[in-house]
Amino acid sequence: MTTVAIISGSPSHTSKTNRVAEWVSEQLQQLGHTVHFIRLRDLPAEDLLYAHSSSEPIAETHDWIRQSRAVIALSPVYKGSYTGILKAYLDLLPEKAFAGKLVVPIVTGGNHCSSVGSRIRAQTDFLHFGRAGNLAWRLYFGLDVGA
Repeated sequence: MTTVAIISGSPSHTSKTNRVAEWVSEQLQQLGHTVHFIRLRDLPAEDLLYAHSSSEPIAETHDWIRQSRAVIALSPVYKGSYTGILKAYLDLLPEKAFAGKLVVPIVTGGNHCSSVGSRIRAQTDFLHFGRAGNLAWRLYFGLDVGA
């Protein structure tokens, strides 16, 4: 089967974005795929802030992406954009890290964010430009804030 890297760009331990990421991971594993789950909130903040791309935890995630045939990146919408932690991580990736890989961005937001639908393309292009991945789909989950 296929190896997939899932990048969760939510800084929160209890976020709905992480619940979506865990669900996607479970579904892929049930189908027999190998999943490398990268929870950016669990990486050392210093490595992300000071661009320590050769630190052991960051280098390990880069290896997981290199080994994967597909990359799924998730981020909640914060003020109309993806999270800073995801931006910091993507900046550490080698150029063309997604070359030859299927790339699936998933953006989550509360129902109040449904108006960002027209911005999803721009907000998910972060996974494509400069990284040469094969952008497959763009998924947006409008999650009820009270649920």
